[in-house]
Amino acid sequence: MITIHTFDKKKNKEVVAGFFYEKSKIYVKTVKGNHYMVKERGYGIQGDIIEDLINLDCQQIYIYSQNKKHKCLFQDWLKKCKIKDYGHGNQSFMPVKEMELW
Repeated sequence: MITIHTFDKKKNKEVVAGFFYEKSKIYVKTVKGNHYMVKERGYGIQGDIIEDLINLDCQQIYIYSQNKKHKCLFQDWLKKCKIKDYGHGNQSFMPVKEMELW
């Protein structure tokens, strides 16, 4: 397992962004309620993390919230995401309706 870090411009510090599991090629991000982006109707991943995941040959994204688990293929995330910057740097946002609940 690789701990993935990113620098959050708004917080002005490095933060843990999730975990990448090398054998399964899955990126797991745990989110809190305030991480849900209402404008995008989903969750975001920092732009530098997306680059790292491409280099790591990521295959799936898992998003764990307090009461739901979402997942999608990484290639689907890349195709369907919207790239925005709401003060934390470029992020790619995926609507939850495009992800599978499990």
